[in-house]
Amino acid sequence: MTSLFNRQTVDEYIRFFGKEKIRELFRLYLTETKEQMSRLPDLLQQNKKEEIKCLFHNLKSSSAAFGLDKFSQLCTKINDCPEISEERDILPAQRLWQKSIRKVCGYLNTEFEKDDRKQNGNICQTAGCDKTAL
Repeated sequence: MTSLFNRQTVDEYIRFFGKEKIRELFRLYLTETKEQMSRLPDLLQQNKKEEIKCLFHNLKSSSAAFGLDKFSQLCTKINDCPEISEERDILPAQRLWQKSIRKVCGYLNTEFEKDDRKQNGNICQTAGCDKTAL
């Protein structure tokens, strides 16, 4: 069974790129993904199925890079789906993304808190992704 959040993936990126670069990349991911997810209801209403599939195609790789394995797999499933016609088709992805982001944010804040949280602030709040924003 795929986990909601793969810590090993994130830990490897932290070791390879360093905390500051991961902080920057994750903030960018949060900002961009949050914007993309907010577009979904309008795309559905306008019946832009190919744009929805393209959106999920783009999200699957970037999400996997941050250890959001389960969300990435759901993005693949939605991207491969022949018909997307209602909000119920994408609602599970929206909910799963929110749950996954909370897990990653909690983990990264704990990791970064060890040596520099006071200097740089809470990664999720800085990206406008606190609990109320989700």
